[in-house]
Amino acid sequence: MKTIVLHLLLAIFVFTSTAIGQLAKLPALLTHYTEHSTENKSLSFVDYLKMHYLTATDGDNDTERDMQLPFKKITNTVVAYVFTPQPSIIFTTKATYAISTKQTLFRYLAFIPTSAIGVVIEPPEFC
Repeated sequence: MKTIVLHLLLAIFVFTSTAIGQLAKLPALLTHYTEHSTENKSLSFVDYLKMHYLTATDGDNDTERDMQLPFKKITNTVVAYVFTPQPSIIFTTKATYAISTKQTLFRYLAFIPTSAIGVVIEPPEFC
């Protein structure tokens, strides 16, 4: 079922947005050629195409019928399709921060005896 719908939508797109829709008028081209060939037995298909597509007037006074031929009257069709992708990935981050309220400036003071600290801080003596 999906492929049938896909082919149908593709056919609609191709025939409406390109000049391929003019190919549907090919039977009109062939029937018009047979009309001309019955009137003029020596008319070849190439001469028929030259008469209808390369000259301004073909001299047979059927301009309305001639305009129904393929590629005689082309409408410019411009179709702009814009596809914008929808965001399918949502990033969420959960951050946990541990904040310490205890502030210790010098950790090594807890391991050094206070008598040794006094010796280290004293300035040197001059002899």
